Amino acid sequence: MAVLKNVNNLGGKILNMLISDEDIYDACDINVKRQIWLDFQSMFGDECSPLFQQYIQEKERLLTDALDVDLPFYSITPKQRRQNKIVQKFAEMVGDNIRLYETMVQFLRTLFVKTKNIHYCSLRVEFLMALHDKDVQEVTTLDPVHKFIWCLDACIREQAIDPKRSRELQTFLESIKPGQEHVLADISMVLCDPYAIHFLASSAFKIINHLITNGALPRGHTVLILILRCLNLGLHSWDIINSSVYREPRLDVKIFTKFLPMLMTIIVDDSIRSLASSSAASTEASSSSRQNPSRESTGGLNRESAIAIIEHSGPPPELFQKFIEKDRLAAVLAKHLSHFRVKFASSSKQHVASR
Repeated sequence: MAVLKNVNNLGGKILNMLISDEDIYDACDINVKRQIWLDFQSMFGDECSPLFQQYIQEKERLLTDALDVDLPFYSITPKQRRQNKIVQKFAEMVGDNIRLYETMVQFLRTLFVKTKNIHYCSLRVEFLMALHDKDVQEVTTLDPVHKFIWCLDACIREQAIDPKRSRELQTFLESIKPGQEHVLADISMVLCDPYAIHFLASSAFKIINHLITNGALPRGHTVLILILRCLNLGLHSWDIINSSVYREPRLDVKIFTKFLPMLMTIIVDDSIRSLASSSAASTEASSSSRQNPSRESTGGLNRESAIAIIEHSGPPPELFQKFIEKDRLAAVLAKHLSHFRVKFASSSKQHVASR
């Protein structure tokens, strides 16, 4: 066995002999097993299958709801994710063999289509980046989406999309040439990773909050447009791969002209109600301390605060609900709204308090 691991081209007879006995096969060095897997792909699949199952089970234990933004699942850094022992095992199994790498990626595509389980999208990203960390350039340089994944990974690590990286991501999306449309399927799978979806939605709300603070409209913000374009592409990944129709899904312009302004209004109303309640509570406490009951109040609120709360209360518009029901992108943004509207209200209080 010690001699065999240094031989790069073992003949068919030797390979057949090695797989004829399970104990002998198990004792083979990883370099020998790679040669076996190249000739007997089903054996490679048999080695990968239990690892796939274990990986998915681990992810599902951590993530019970892919859109629950408060789960600690999302606090795991990209580097920690790709240092997972199963991801590292896959990287060791493939090594620098491009054929095994391509087979592995095809396994992940097939499993994603068959199960609709988005954790296979995470593994697609983590597997490549594990090889990237090991500087396996024989593989990484030949993967057409390596640079896109690398750039997005850096954004997620830093929790920001700066103008330079946004241009890089956009250039990659727009540089897909005729005959290379299948690359769009791999990009969409990368963007379907729940970590990517969470990051993109979070980044969108950071920009939306900035727009609200500055009284600006969303449709002219180029980075926001790119973020929502990527998010929309990721949310349609399964359809693209399953249908083999490699075309970017249309981003409805009404998302920018109708839905986002309504969403921004909801955030502002929440902020006003929160500020009014805080102001009323502060005033009530101050009045009590002076024992001055002459101030006109309504259930603990002064008249101005009560009016502000009433004027900015009520359910979202019916059109807002229709967007959520019909558009995947709107549904994801609405799901994240419950988390980020609280953060914006809190930041607004701090802003007012500091003035």
